[in-house]
Amino acid sequence: MDQLPAQVDLPALERDVLARWARDRVFERSLEQTADGQPWVFYEGPPTA
Repeated sequence: MDQLPAQVDLPALERDVLARWARDRVFERSLEQTADGQPWVFYEGPPTA
């Protein structure tokens, strides 16, 4: 297993992830792949909120 760096540049990591999502059209492709599916709702949070 590769060693993790002692210090992680989280802002740079986030920029890299966002750039990859934009380059690979991840969000747009997820919409295309589910375009013909049934609508659904996801509720986030504790059941007593």
